[in-house]
Amino acid sequence: MNKYWSAFDDAKIVLFPDSALAGISLLQEEKDFLTTIGLPDSAAPFLSFECPKGQLVSVSDQWKQDKKLSQYKVIGSNGSGDPIALDAIRGDVVYINHDNNFARVFMNSSPSKLAASLKAFRQLIEDTITENGEEAFLDNNIPVQVQTRFRQEIESIDPAATRPESFWSEQIDQMAGGPWS
Repeated sequence: MNKYWSAFDDAKIVLFPDSALAGISLLQEEKDFLTTIGLPDSAAPFLSFECPKGQLVSVSDQWKQDKKLSQYKVIGSNGSGDPIALDAIRGDVVYINHDNNFARVFMNSSPSKLAASLKAFRQLIEDTITENGEEAFLDNNIPVQVQTRFRQEIESIDPAATRPESFWSEQIDQMAGGPWS
């Protein structure tokens, strides 16, 4: 495991070969990130990442959908089974909400910003457990100061990631709802 992911000691790291990223509009440093540092095979909140052999498959091919979804290249999925994808034109990381007519939901501006956000979320979980006990995160009993630190961290990593209706904005809003009964 590389040093970048040392906090994710329970995860395998998925590295993407150069050939998988062919035709995707990413800065070279982002391609280098995916090929040398990678993403964890699983990370909270209920995300998983994988790289098929060969090129990344498009959402349109994987889900047998309209070709308008062909610019989205699948790198993983969320807990609802929605594909997480690289936007081959913009370089953003998104998920495609299959329960909402395959709507595009912004996650992060780049793979490295996604990785930094995953690390921040991991820290949120650890801080929540430290302050409120083992079951606190699972019960959505996240201290307000931990939520605030997380929001500030995400805003510093990728300001676009906290825009309304983005993935991280949805996570932040869910936390703000307080403990589940």
